[in-house]
Amino acid sequence: MNYLVTGGVGFVGTSLIPVLAKKEEVEDIFILDKISYVTNPEISSRFTSRGKIRLIQGDIRNKKLVENLVSKVDVIIHLAAETHVDQSIKTPGRFQDVNVRGTLTLLEATNTYPIKLFLHVSTDEVWGQIAPPNRFCETDIYQPRNPYSASKASADHFVRTWGNTYNLNYKIVHFTNLYGAYQGLEKFIPKTIACAVLGIPITIHGNGQQVRSWLHIEDAVNGLLKVLDNGQFGNSYIVGSEEGHSILQIIQLILKTLGLNNASLIKHVPDRLGQDIRYAVTCERIRNELGWIPNYNIVNGLATVVKWYQEHCDWWKVDAKRCI
Repeated sequence: MNYLVTGGVGFVGTSLIPVLAKKEEVEDIFILDKISYVTNPEISSRFTSRGKIRLIQGDIRNKKLVENLVSKVDVIIHLAAETHVDQSIKTPGRFQDVNVRGTLTLLEATNTYPIKLFLHVSTDEVWGQIAPPNRFCETDIYQPRNPYSASKASADHFVRTWGNTYNLNYKIVHFTNLYGAYQGLEKFIPKTIACAVLGIPITIHGNGQQVRSWLHIEDAVNGLLKVLDNGQFGNSYIVGSEEGHSILQIIQLILKTLGLNNASLIKHVPDRLGQDIRYAVTCERIRNELGWIPNYNIVNGLATVVKWYQEHCDWWKVDAKRCI
């Protein structure tokens, strides 16, 4: 079978593509990626004309290009999205345009060129915040609270609409916060590691008590592949960690892992507009139906990632001036 992976040169795609390419039934993988500011040249060069992998630079909103690619494939794995919440607050229209119109362009192409599966990657943020000890599950009502999560919620609804109206076979994966090798410095964990290594202030929105669940990228990819291979059509699956840690706790753990005891590096700044206090979900569906469980907890997962960033300073320092 032939696959189209949108946003395949991004963070998730960087770990997914090499694993996907090894699957026996996979013939060709077409990667559609606009190669934006979050793309490192080292990553894109790894995927250029390599065996069964075909890298196409382009935009998912380009109808003609998308139709041409969809006509060649059996499965679409839709990773491409604008994902940075702070940026969505500054430029909400861009997030609506890419995350909603881009998804719609892909879906419309499947009407002309039917496919076997549309695997859509979303976020746990579509459910909004929740007070302890409660957790969201896949059947709970969406309550997005920032422009990013609103755009992803809208895209999810369009995917489900295509299943109902046009009989598209789809599955949806909701990731919690991810971390791992090759994640750009605009994201919290790599930015914190970089700041700590460079000895510059680590900024925290508000008091730093906002709680998130963090999932290692290898566990995320394994979960996605479980859903790809064995998930039920028309179902959504939360793929995440059920551990909850505050932003401040994560920073302290990173400093400890680096062998630093420098609380003076932590700098509190005004809280983000519309800040969500706590995200929390249950992963019972994917555990019970597909047998997936994460291999990493936050302690051993961060240890591997901190070590990776220490050993790959040349990679991330290219991006440090823009992000820090």
